[in-house]
Amino acid sequence: MVPEGRGVKEIYEVLSQRDVQGAADEFRSLYDRTEAKDGYVSLEVNPHLAHDTSGTMKEARRLWDALNRPNVFIKVPATTEGLPAIQQLIGEGINVNVTLLFGIPRYRQVVEAYLAGVEARAAQAKPVKTNGLGGQLLCGSH
Repeated sequence: MVPEGRGVKEIYEVLSQRDVQGAADEFRSLYDRTEAKDGYVSLEVNPHLAHDTSGTMKEARRLWDALNRPNVFIKVPATTEGLPAIQQLIGEGINVNVTLLFGIPRYRQVVEAYLAGVEARAAQAKPVKTNGLGGQLLCGSH
């Protein structure tokens, strides 16, 4: 890709998204067979966005759309700025894998963000389903 004039960031994105899509495809039969209890692959939003709520949401949405697989999670950090992003993304039906989750107080905040996202989604009469493994929301459009 270098001879094509692509930069480091673009090359990373092409390769990482291709790898995650390929892994998700490999695990899809497991995902289907276990009724969404297993067979997931995750891709993290850019770590430089850990303290940028709107940037995290924009990046998560972009990755979710680009990956286009039901058995993908978008990793979002449990920073103070990540909490509203977690809530909003869950409400939008994006599968979220919370990262950088250290300590009981922050865990409680993540649970509150998760529940608020689920409630917002349910209030819109959109599908809500959890996989029973830590409460991840599985209701994406893919």
